[in-house]
Amino acid sequence: MSRIRMFLAVGTAMLGFLGARPVIAAEPQPTTWRLAEIRFHQTDPTSTFEEVRPPNARGGEMRINVPGDKYQLCPGGKEKLRFRWNFTRPVRRISSGDMITANMTFRTESMAAPCEGELGARSAGQVVGANGMGDPFDATESREMDAGFTRSVGVGPVRAVPFVRPNPKTSCCSTGQVSVAESSYVPTRPRTWFALLIETPGYSNLVIYIYEVTSGPSRS
Repeated sequence: MSRIRMFLAVGTAMLGFLGARPVIAAEPQPTTWRLAEIRFHQTDPTSTFEEVRPPNARGGEMRINVPGDKYQLCPGGKEKLRFRWNFTRPVRRISSGDMITANMTFRTESMAAPCEGELGARSAGQVVGANGMGDPFDATESREMDAGFTRSVGVGPVRAVPFVRPNPKTSCCSTGQVSVAESSYVPTRPRTWFALLIETPGYSNLVIYIYEVTSGPSRS
């Protein structure tokens, strides 16, 4: 009798095993971020910046007036530069694994003697990720920022036209990219950012795109 009971028990267990549905691991949900703010961080106190096309989720354009007194490059003169960027798609929302691509131009718009292009040749524009960049935030905001979530992966910086009397209509173009990390966000750091870097002689200025997390799993 005990053998019959043992056989029935083993048989029932095997039937339960064979009839069980396989467990399928759920696909990880991407982390989604929404654009919360666009902020300008100016470190160059000598130059003036003008928004020709105010920055938005599609791009932007700025005019920069740079005096020639910096480093005595062309004292008393000045140059007017223009930096424009356009994203290949609107960046109102970004998700883990995305690639943010910006097409950029940087050109010398005009010069006032004795400047002949020295300032433009030392200026540049580039799209940069938060990873590896200097921190433009105060201590409180820094604690909320996930600096490892966006990374620069594109080509080098856009350089302005060369020294020898550049044509004001001459421009150079470049495409830059920032990748969004595959991993999920840290719950204590619900914000992230990337920026358009505008370099003027001796200074790095930023148009910062700040994002807040809206959905997705957190990292352990």
